[in-house]
Amino acid sequence: MQRPAMTPSASGLKRTSSFIACALWLSAFSAQAQAPDAFAGPTPAIHVVIDESIHPDLLRTFARRGITLWLQTRSNTLAASVIENVARFDTALVQFRAPVRDTDARLLAKAPRAGPWVQLADAAAVKSRMPGARKVAVDVAGPLSDEQVTALDAVKPWLTRWTVPAEADVLMWAHFAQVDGHKIARLADPQVDAATCSTWKTHSIAGQLPLASAPKCACRDGAFLVVDPSIELLALQAALSRDPSVQLVFEIGTDEVKARKVRALITALSDATLR
Repeated sequence: MQRPAMTPSASGLKRTSSFIACALWLSAFSAQAQAPDAFAGPTPAIHVVIDESIHPDLLRTFARRGITLWLQTRSNTLAASVIENVARFDTALVQFRAPVRDTDARLLAKAPRAGPWVQLADAAAVKSRMPGARKVAVDVAGPLSDEQVTALDAVKPWLTRWTVPAEADVLMWAHFAQVDGHKIARLADPQVDAATCSTWKTHSIAGQLPLASAPKCACRDGAFLVVDPSIELLALQAALSRDPSVQLVFEIGTDEVKARKVRALITALSDATLR
């Protein structure tokens, strides 16, 4: 997840990740999706990608059980009100860049469940400045080399997100297979067909498929759905009834109007689940 926006089993590569998914973009649509008569089951895990500039009172409303915060930042120096809200989340990932000053690192001590979200080039330096053990999310883009895998091994990230280049080959996927922890590959080509998806079942795959195409995708264990908040609740419930293991992603950024729509949709979904 970048600020400002899963290896081939056929090749014999070893499965190294227990986190398998096919991430789908879910937007407002007029498909004939039928929601179940009664929506039942646990509330899905939710990821909210939001900018630090969002009003503190609005950000605080997302600090609910089951919601992971991905906080986009403009610098390593966070306002006290932002740190206070980050500390309210069960899991929070905060964008950091090297170098990290002692004063900025000490502020994160007030949010013990928060960890850094970094680019690979900054990962080792940022992790070394963090107070105590923290989850680390690392973004990698472009061709994946032995050197980058070695750097990732040193950091031991909780989650690695690789933006897959168009020239990605079997060797690059083999490198990715060596990385420990959860893994997500963000595909440049949004047209992922069933055959392609099924060959990558050892990793989470992030593509851009409309909901109507979702059943084509074979990677359905723990899917991500990137949700447009203007979607109707019944359509979202229909997607969840087909695959209760999905994790919902809301990309809000600096848009407070969208933030309020997302909050309302999460509340409606939670209320429907509890009924």
